[in-house]
Amino acid sequence: MQKLEENKSYIFKLGKIMQIADENFLSITDPLGKKHLIDLRYYKDYNFEENSEMLCFVDKINCRGQIFIEPDHPFYKRESIHEFEYQKKTSLVTKQGKKIEVIVVKDKLGRDCTILPNNIFQMSDEYSPEKIKCKVERVKKSRLYLVNLDYTDK
Repeated sequence: MQKLEENKSYIFKLGKIMQIADENFLSITDPLGKKHLIDLRYYKDYNFEENSEMLCFVDKINCRGQIFIEPDHPFYKRESIHEFEYQKKTSLVTKQGKKIEVIVVKDKLGRDCTILPNNIFQMSDEYSPEKIKCKVERVKKSRLYLVNLDYTDK
């Protein structure tokens, strides 16, 4: 192997936790021996252990060669299917300024995640399941991107 590739996982060696400009970072070393830094503010619930190994996903390599690495989530893997605790229905505004209706679910770390409803019924007052089955599409900065697999329609 001569270089890391996007959309592939590799075992990284975890180094020391260091503070840079009042932020905590974890030093990690890829299989080729190159060091990288992980910004720990996104990974508060990950129990990193110095001098251990961890599977990490190479999410992106930009045009300048900067590598974006996502440590393995403690509970969820890409493409896996799980039930998430239903919280509520709400609306939010996208970056493009469009208002959309979403369903809020909670993950095992107690974090809220949003999913799109699959039909009009799922935004009605009648729809209030305990759990909703979702597929983990991706994980980025420890945030889950989910796809709603519930197609309940009355």
